[in-house]
Amino acid sequence: MWFYARPAIGPDGRLYSTSHDHPINPLSLDVVAWDPHTTEGDPDWVTVASPSCFAFSVPSVANDGTLLVTCESASDQIPTLVAMDPADGEVLFERDQCVGATRAGPASYDRVSDSGFLGEATLCAVELSTQALEVVGSSQFTYSTGRILDAPGNRYVGTSGPFPLREGDLQAFKVDGSADWSVTFAPGDGAPAVEAASDGRLFLSQSEVGHRLHARRAADGFIDRSFRAQEDLRYPVLDEEGNLYASRVSMAAVVALSSAGEPRWEVDFSGSGGPYAYVDLVAAGGVVIVRTGNRLYALDSSTGEPLWSEPFVAAGSITAPAVLDEHGHLVLIDSTRNHYLLDTGLTYAPSDWPVGFWGTPRNTLQEAF
Repeated sequence: MWFYARPAIGPDGRLYSTSHDHPINPLSLDVVAWDPHTTEGDPDWVTVASPSCFAFSVPSVANDGTLLVTCESASDQIPTLVAMDPADGEVLFERDQCVGATRAGPASYDRVSDSGFLGEATLCAVELSTQALEVVGSSQFTYSTGRILDAPGNRYVGTSGPFPLREGDLQAFKVDGSADWSVTFAPGDGAPAVEAASDGRLFLSQSEVGHRLHARRAADGFIDRSFRAQEDLRYPVLDEEGNLYASRVSMAAVVALSSAGEPRWEVDFSGSGGPYAYVDLVAAGGVVIVRTGNRLYALDSSTGEPLWSEPFVAAGSITAPAVLDEHGHLVLIDSTRNHYLLDTGLTYAPSDWPVGFWGTPRNTLQEAF
């Protein structure tokens, strides 16, 4: 099976991922569960999330253990939220009446919510206990460019209009789903890709202006001048001190920044087999996990120096962000459909940033156990 999205981790340590290799309907979205500690990677169960649905979805585990995925109809791209029993994959319910939503977007946010979410520019919440659906936000623009939660549970959504204007807006929603504030980005400013939140700040990368990574105040969306904006960076990951570790857009390199945006170090991975390098997580003790091509590296967060004598080399390109479980194991999936379980002894660093977007390298295990 081909797994292309970051797996979700259930409270019992079982992993959930999605695949498009169903033998009867290759376009359908399969959901697969397996326990890497007892089955050596063999699936516990495989089920079709919804026969009429396909497309990208990152599985999530809700507070009550319910497994959530989103998919969209092959004919009209109408998004559907699918709730499943984690024990056997049985579909508990589906909801697809998010009026105005044209694509599925992410299903939910691991272990921090009692609701599932679907839609992009129109965002809907589905209360899991009652299955009630409510539109919590909408935009005049069409495409989602990122959505995250902060530690208290406020939501921040970036949207974009069509090419070539690429105007957009950044919207904030309170924990109860009510609108808080909105900032509009004019054509040419670059649609806001909201990618991180920590210590009352949001971090955005704007592709149309050189992938400019900058900070905004979570309270009102205004630019935070205490952070020095940097060009050519995306996908920031934060550590306990608020330092950032981000990917170069133009090459396979990782850059470390201080909490004020000042450069600390940079590591060039050109020649390592991949066109880009991604920071998957920062573990306790300052261990930065980076993947590029078929290689996985561990770097010292203070210096950027390698901590392993040799990188781990997979048979194919590592296609999904590494996931760290409660046993100190890194779970990897590569393009040749191999699964790997690396015994690292690492643990997640405490974080006030619990959530990420679309399976990019964010994890919330410390919130779950």
